[in-house]
Amino acid sequence: MSQKTSPFSPGETAMELRDITRETSLLKSYKSTYVDNQNHELLRIYRDKGRQFPVLTERVFTQSGASPEELIDYKLQRNMDDADAGRIFVLERTDNPTDQLKTRLFFVWLSPALVGQFKVGTSSAPKVKASVVFHPPAGLEKYPTYWRGGLEPLQVPNFLELGIRYLCKEKNVVAQHFCSTPKTRQPGVPRTDSLKSSLAVMVVVPVSSANAFASLGDPREFEDALRHIAKRCFEAVTTQLIPAAAVTLERVAVSGYSRSGAVLRTLLDNARANEPFMRNVVKEFYAFDVMLNENNPQGVVIKTKKQGYDEFWSRLKTWQGEDSDKMIRLYSSEPATVGAIYGELQTRLKNYGGGYQSAVGFSSFNGKARRNGSGKYAGLSDGYEIYSTDNSRSLAVMPSGNALVYLSSENLVNPEGFAPGGTYEPGLEGHSWFVSRLLSHALFHSGF
Repeated sequence: MSQKTSPFSPGETAMELRDITRETSLLKSYKSTYVDNQNHELLRIYRDKGRQFPVLTERVFTQSGASPEELIDYKLQRNMDDADAGRIFVLERTDNPTDQLKTRLFFVWLSPALVGQFKVGTSSAPKVKASVVFHPPAGLEKYPTYWRGGLEPLQVPNFLELGIRYLCKEKNVVAQHFCSTPKTRQPGVPRTDSLKSSLAVMVVVPVSSANAFASLGDPREFEDALRHIAKRCFEAVTTQLIPAAAVTLERVAVSGYSRSGAVLRTLLDNARANEPFMRNVVKEFYAFDVMLNENNPQGVVIKTKKQGYDEFWSRLKTWQGEDSDKMIRLYSSEPATVGAIYGELQTRLKNYGGGYQSAVGFSSFNGKARRNGSGKYAGLSDGYEIYSTDNSRSLAVMPSGNALVYLSSENLVNPEGFAPGGTYEPGLEGHSWFVSRLLSHALFHSGF
């Protein structure tokens, strides 16, 4: 293997990625299902639901409704032109396979618009916008085999399944990007009237064990990964070979869900290690119901959820500065955890005007008959959303106790609550809802 000198870490070798998308020996049944049949599988939920998918646009909540479910501002994106679902790639890191702190696998989706740009462009210096979604560090009790290839994923629990879950099954990252059109793309045209997927974006899901996320918390390593991923994808689409340095990363959005919020915080902690990248390229942070509390090895709390979130907020503000092109989108199920942030945003709106804020009266339905006739709503708490004067910061809260099932793994349920998936997907777990639906809201407001 040839050794390349990294442009920012003298003495270290640059990342090496191998495109294993077509390798049956490594991917086994996943190749035939998610590679050979990707045009169907990537948007299966859209097609299986009558060619429609629920998205959120300007707001998360409505002002009124006949049921608590109707207080969530869903729009159904219908009849999208889905003949071309883009391209999926599976990349394996090969520069040092023995280093368990290095992320080994990357699941990548190129939107149809980006594939089109690659194909028609004659430049050997592609420009790429990237949306990166971090999953929580998965426990090895659920995925006992991280990655060594050659396994039958449908028979042996394997981290391949984790990447597929995020891309096109449980979390529906591809469908949300495919059906999303930021409001800046077509001024004056209602978003759900656009029948063509227009986002030209590279979506990346690093598939990682708990330890392996450590490297991507370094913004130098993170930038290096994105450049090499874009290089390999560009080469696969065009057959034109280019150096990773030829890739221009134009805009990057970083999403964290649940426990992966710690990766976002680490990136912010290490911002000075690659200040130009964090200042000029990383432009958006999305946090979907992240949990930032910490315990020591003995199980003693050393940082509460509120303390962890307050630290995260402080670092986000330092990163953003006065740059209104940088966006912070926070979504939480815990009013107490984010209470200080809410108060700060309210104070700034009072001082500077504009913006938007709204309380959402979920509790007004307590004692009223449930929509399915199975009893009465009970235990619902009010939510809210608030946006800064320049729309660069926002916070939306729906309390976890409202969900019929919030965390199935911990049996956190409210039998008198409601399913945030609504009529489209009534069995959706409340915690998963934050990333499997609200990512579409963040994308509507994005600079993509």
